Amino acid sequence: MPATVTIVRPNITREEETKVFERISCTLEKIMAKEYGIKTKFTLTRAR
Repeated sequence: MPATVTIVRPNITREEETKVFERISCTLEKIMAKEYGIKTKFTLTRAR
C-alpha cells in the first residue's frame, strides 16, 4: 500500500535523505512488530 513521506528540510543531501528514509523504515518495522506481532519490510524511495 503506497504512502507519502514528505521531508521538510531545505538543501538536504542525497546521503542525509537516505539516512532519514532508513530511520523511518526501521521505526515503522519496529512498531509493526511490537504492536501487531508481524514482521514487515518497508522500502522508502524518492518520488519521481
